[in-house]
Amino acid sequence: RLEGATKQFGVSLLISEAAHALLSHAVQRLCRRIDRVTLKGSDLPMDLFTYDVGTASFDSHSSVAAAALSPLQYFTSVAPPWTSQAFRDKYELAVAHYLGDTVEIDWRRAAALLRQCLAEVEDAPSRRLLQFISDNASARGEAPRSWPGHRVLVEK
Repeated sequence: RLEGATKQFGVSLLISEAAHALLSHAVQRLCRRIDRVTLKGSDLPMDLFTYDVGTASFDSHSSVAAAALSPLQYFTSVAPPWTSQAFRDKYELAVAHYLGDTVEIDWRRAAALLRQCLAEVEDAPSRRLLQFISDNASARGEAPRSWPGHRVLVEK
């Protein structure tokens, strides 16, 4: 089910909350949380993450001397994220306002931050989350009163 959701978010890689928790803190910082969902057949919400790397940027034959690098340095030298840490931090703040888990729910603020992200780069998760907010917000741009802090993915 997770693999099928990659198309819905426009990413090549989705990482479950459980898999993300197994990563080192340094690698977690390279990932970004893109939403909290329940998958078809489950009632348990989970965070979804992605690592922003395009298949074209992967270079398994890098000329970098692997012996001189830490595993994290080697990984990021052959598959660097195409987003900056500043971009990922801004996106995370947008997601936090959308979900209301670490800050107060504020879909207007989330939408404004997502528009800032899109002004920097074309990003499918930003576009899709902004579309979800637009489709489901009240006339004043607020989250519905019944917002549970996650959405249900019904497509396979």
